[in-house]
Amino acid sequence: MVVQDNKTRWNSIFCMILQAFLLKDPLDLFIKQALEKPKENSPLPKDDELSTNDWDILACIRDILQPFFDQTLCLQGHASYATHGSIWEALPTLDFLLNELEVKSKDHGVQLREHPTQVTESTAQATKLNSSTKKPTKNAKKAVQKPVEGCDAPGTVHLSCCINSCWAKLRKYYRLMDQLPVYAAAVVLNPEHKWDYFKTNSEQHPEW
Repeated sequence: MVVQDNKTRWNSIFCMILQAFLLKDPLDLFIKQALEKPKENSPLPKDDELSTNDWDILACIRDILQPFFDQTLCLQGHASYATHGSIWEALPTLDFLLNELEVKSKDHGVQLREHPTQVTESTAQATKLNSSTKKPTKNAKKAVQKPVEGCDAPGTVHLSCCINSCWAKLRKYYRLMDQLPVYAAAVVLNPEHKWDYFKTNSEQHPEW
C-alpha cells in the first residue's frame, strides 16, 4: 500500500517517497489508466500525473532525507546499553547531519548562509518563470543554482533553499548545545571517544 505523509510523524515524507519508489510502476500504471478514462469518469486531473522530472525530484529529496531517517533509528530508544537515546550521541549526530548537508550544498552549488532569507530571495528570482515561454527569464538564468548531483531535473533549484534552511536551523541548535557543557562532557566521558573526538573534528576548525 502507499504511505501518506503526516505532519506529526517523524520521517513521514521520507517514508512516503520511499514507498512510492517501491510502487513506482503500479502508481504510473494506475494514473495512466485513470487519465485514459472519459473525462466525466476520470478521478484524476492531468496535473496529478507524475512525470519523469517529478520522479527525479523525489529521488533528490529522498537522498537528502536519508541521513535524517537513519539517525532517527540510531537515536530512538531509552539508551539501555548506552546507545540509542544516550546524551553522548547528540553532538556527534548533529555533526554528522551538518556534514551531510554541507556535502549536499556543494553538490547543489549553493552557498550556505546563516540567514536562509538571503537564499530564499535569490532562489525565488532564479525560479521566476516567463508567462509566455514557461522558461526561466534571462536574468533568472544567471542566478540558477547547479542541480543536485545525480539529479539534472528542472525544478530542483528550490532544493538549495531547503538545504540551506535546514543547515541554518541545525547551526542554531549547535550554538545552543555549545552553551551547555553537558553535551561535550558526555562525549569526553565516553571511553570510545574521549578528547580524540574533538581533536579529530576540529582539525579544519582551529578556532573551536
